[in-house]
Amino acid sequence: MMDLYFNDSIASLLFQSWKSEGARDRELIERSRFRAGMMYDFLERRLNGRPRLLGGDFTLADCAA
Repeated sequence: MMDLYFNDSIASLLFQSWKSEGARDRELIERSRFRAGMMYDFLERRLNGRPRLLGGDFTLADCAA
C-alpha cells in the first residue's frame, strides 16, 4: 500500500520537472515533496537500522516499499 503513496508523489515530481519553470505547479510540488518525505520518514522508523523490512532476506515487501 505504501507504494501507492510513493508513486503518486514521485510521479508528480517527475512530471512537474519536465515542465518549464513557469509552468510548474509549485503547490503540487511542495505537497508531493511533503508526502514523499513523510513516507520516507515512516520507512526509516520502520526499518529501525535494519537493511530489510522483514528480516535479512530481500522479500516482496522490500520491492513494494
